[in-house]
Amino acid sequence: MKKLLILFTIFLSLTAVAQEEIFYLLPNGEIMNEASFDKLKASLKDMGDVKADFISTIRRNDSVIKRTKLVITEKSDRKPFDPFAIHREKIGEKFVLEDFKKADGSVLTLQDLGGKSTVLNFWFTSCAPCISEMPKLNSLKKQMRGDVNFIAITFNEKSRVDEFLKTTKFDFDHITDARKQIDSLRIQAFPMTILLDKNGFIKNVYGDLTYQMNDLKSDLRKVMQ
Repeated sequence: MKKLLILFTIFLSLTAVAQEEIFYLLPNGEIMNEASFDKLKASLKDMGDVKADFISTIRRNDSVIKRTKLVITEKSDRKPFDPFAIHREKIGEKFVLEDFKKADGSVLTLQDLGGKSTVLNFWFTSCAPCISEMPKLNSLKKQMRGDVNFIAITFNEKSRVDEFLKTTKFDFDHITDARKQIDSLRIQAFPMTILLDKNGFIKNVYGDLTYQMNDLKSDLRKVMQ
């Protein structure tokens, strides 16, 4: 009889464990049941390999709460996202200068380039990486001694750019209020710089010049030959 009671007690204990409901506590404080947690992991698979790291376990009555964080490891065969890829596809094409208006209201034309290569820089006033690369751009313009055009283009209003330039040096010719044109070009990552040859054809596209300034200088030497 005693043996039967022991076996019955073990059976009840195992049944209680089997009936425990499992929940997952995420770092943001959200608690999910198993079904929702599995759904979350499945939704992240496109980003890479998803692994659940269990930090600790809390037992409460008939439930188990697992403190968990999800670690996503980029798949080795995945190419990193390049926000400038669609623009680099246009290398060799002519840049449509006429879409942009100068400060006097007239459209920008090939004649305005004066037979010189041109550096176009897309930026905005609250863009930290844009501001960070400005000293290097100012220095590059000085080195070119007027042999290259330097034009900055932004969706910011002229009044805002004028206020910005009172405290930060950006020694370019400025085209402002170009939201419609920038959107039509599908420019979504800033800063972005485009190098044009003297005939207005796109020679290369760059991201943050803090890291790519040497590439721009090398390409400039080639197009100026």
